[in-house]
Amino acid sequence: MKILVADDEPTVRRIMQVFLEKNHHEVVIAEGGRQAFELLKAEGAPHVAIIDWMMPDLTGPEVCAKLRETKLRVRPYLLMLTSKNSEADLAADLDAGADDFLTKPFRSAEMLARLRVAERSIGCALEIQERLEEFEALVERHKMLGEMAARPAVEGPAPVAPAAPSAPIPVPTSSPAPEPPPESSPAPAAPVAELGLSADEVSFRTVHALRELGLDATATRRLSDASRPYRISYSAWVGFVLPDRECWVDLLLEADPLSVNTIFAQALQRPASPAAGQVFIVEALTIIGSSLRAMLQGRGGEPLAAYLAHGQRVDRTYQDVPVGDGATTYFFELAGAEIALTVCTQPCPVRPVTTQALRKADLLADCYPPPGCSEVALFTRGTVLNEHYIGKLIAFGETNKGCPPLQIYKPTPLARFFLAKPGAR
Repeated sequence: MKILVADDEPTVRRIMQVFLEKNHHEVVIAEGGRQAFELLKAEGAPHVAIIDWMMPDLTGPEVCAKLRETKLRVRPYLLMLTSKNSEADLAADLDAGADDFLTKPFRSAEMLARLRVAERSIGCALEIQERLEEFEALVERHKMLGEMAARPAVEGPAPVAPAAPSAPIPVPTSSPAPEPPPESSPAPAAPVAELGLSADEVSFRTVHALRELGLDATATRRLSDASRPYRISYSAWVGFVLPDRECWVDLLLEADPLSVNTIFAQALQRPASPAAGQVFIVEALTIIGSSLRAMLQGRGGEPLAAYLAHGQRVDRTYQDVPVGDGATTYFFELAGAEIALTVCTQPCPVRPVTTQALRKADLLADCYPPPGCSEVALFTRGTVLNEHYIGKLIAFGETNKGCPPLQIYKPTPLARFFLAKPGAR
């Protein structure tokens, strides 16, 4: 845990630093109250601070009061270190905004115990803040989707891509994929099975979905290679599983920032901010993905679509987007701008795993526990696992030793790329 220590006495700072580092904490030093205040409100600041009461520039209580008046994503846990021990002084300490206090000289066991309390408190605050931010993001997405859906549809038939002859999209096998043919050559026939959508149908359904959003889209060309069309792009991903074919399908929608600004302005009649442009691409893919899944479902398939579309701005100078071999990219023109939809497929067999082998974003292929182990299922088919769910499954497994392994689908590298929080890779 990263902890800030603020004290104007060099000897005290050194003792605290040695003690905390010996107990495996990362220490940030502040030589006075004003420096402590600046460090604690900066980006990436420690979430826990040990602050001396008496400092010449800003006292400990003054630092606490100023931090409580400052708008921060998560307010730090403030532990006041003081030689004062009267009830009036301690009450003033807490009223100023401190969360806890220790008297000098501190006792090692007590200090470590109070730091564990701080760690639990901050962990809870961070989790709550994360949930709030997710909720706020979903609200913004809902508003954007409603605004997009309210646009009048573009009239007229949706043309199919005029490039290569229509070819079915194969479900890949575990054997190495063949080299993709040149764009001018006919695509090879599917060696094992077909998704149920031809390449021209992907173009048709995508154009139709975009026109339903009021975007006059035209399919232009198609590429079957591993190169990505843009160095910098607003990108969106969504994935789903076809259980009957044991196939994972990734959809990746990309556009360079200038194209996003142009398309956004045409669709919503106002300029786009970077955040709004990114949400726009994500919700456009939500509509496109729904259209493609509806067609598959109409032909007897049962797509398991448990993931919301995710997006981020990608700069390929620094980020390697793990698009698999054999992907096909479809290009569409809108208002003089261009977007690219990439369709990737790969085998996705059901895997039996123990609870200890579960990872975030794994997808349950069946309800769990099965009927033989419990009258009530904890989780339904298609549940996307998070840390909380995994913890519940581990606890259940420890008290129910006879249950069979869980049946799951493992996300693709592309899915994990978008499901991971930025900076978490």
